[in-house]
Amino acid sequence: MDSQLTQARQSQQATEAELATAREELTNKDNQLQRERGAVATSKRQLESVRSEMYTARQEVSRTQQQLGQARSKIDELEETARRLRADLVETEQAIATTAQNDREAAALKTRVEELEATIDELEGELETARNSASSASAAVASQAGSAAAPAASRPGIERSFSPQMGNPATLTDVSLGPQTVVETVRVSDGLMALQAKPEFELAVGQTIRLLRDRKIVGSVQITRLAGDVAIANIISGSGFRSLQAGDEVVMMR
Repeated sequence: MDSQLTQARQSQQATEAELATAREELTNKDNQLQRERGAVATSKRQLESVRSEMYTARQEVSRTQQQLGQARSKIDELEETARRLRADLVETEQAIATTAQNDREAAALKTRVEELEATIDELEGELETARNSASSASAAVASQAGSAAAPAASRPGIERSFSPQMGNPATLTDVSLGPQTVVETVRVSDGLMALQAKPEFELAVGQTIRLLRDRKIVGSVQITRLAGDVAIANIISGSGFRSLQAGDEVVMMR
């Protein structure tokens, strides 16, 4: 009986020992489970944080892409504006160069006009002197012709050959083509020339005429100004003006 009780107590103690061990293991397992749950919760929080950061990063990437697209559009607009400004700059430079060239040409033309006006004044003085001399010579010739007319008319076989027309007789070529005039001055480099312009030539400003010399075409000119017996003209075309000099006779052909 005592031995059975002892065995029962020993068995109970062994069971209690196993139960204590199981409880200890269960406690350890529970602690481990708590730790695992804490780790899982931490991982979840980290995962949520990473997801939030990824979402924020995606939004940032989207904003960056939008900003990049806007920047590219702005760059394209700036490049187009730069090209337009370059074109405007080139046009402005060309306009400035043209204006400067026109100013220089205007100044040169003004100087040439002043020179030609001075030349015209001198020519008008010389022409007036020549007219006075021609009038005096015509009066003297008329007086001599009147005194010699009676004896000459009484001589048989002699015909009266005096003509009151003064000047060079016109050739057939001159009559056919147009009146003959004299070059007062010519400046090929400036594109200008001056011609004697008698009233019977009936010249007008803006009129274009061709000039011939020795039956060869010299070129074409356009009348720009009439001052007394002198016509100022612009050289339009022709290669024969380089051989012309003041005093040369030319034929005008309309």
